[in-house]
Parts: sequence; structure tokens; C-alpha cells
Amino acid sequence: MRELIIQNTYVKDLKLVIKQNWDIESTEQVVHSLLCDEVLNKRLKDHPLTGELKGFRDCHVYGDLAIIYKRSKRELIL
Repeated sequence: MRELIIQNTYVKDLKLVIKQNWDIESTEQVVHSLLCDEVLNKRLKDHPLTGELKGFRDCHVYGDLAIIYKRSKRELIL
């Protein structure tokens, strides 16, 4: 399993998601899948980003809620 590195922007956005009563369980399941190197469901629309965020990936948990992450052999950066 990878080491999880959480950036301040993720914490800030997660607090907003909780405050708005969104389903946090789905987000936790996606993060767990990323940590365990499981294949993500196609409905998450996982894809690489370009430009300033090149090297990062994006997957949509639902609606406008997306997780931007970078995965290496040892780390998962959110």
C-alpha cells in the first residue's frame, strides 16, 4: 500500500464537501482504491491532466466532485 500525502487544498475542499452533506463514503472508497492500486470504475472517468497539472490525474466521484491525485510507486498525493 502507498503512503498517503494529503495537501492543504484537499483538506479544505473535503471540509466543504462534509459541510454541504455530500456522500463522503464514495470519496473514501475511491481514495482506498487508489491506495491499494485497484482498477477504478469506468464511471469515474479517470484521466490525466495537462498544462499546469501535468503529471496529475483526475477522477470524478460524482457530479462536480472530482479527486485530483498523483500516484507513484510509494506515494499517493491528494
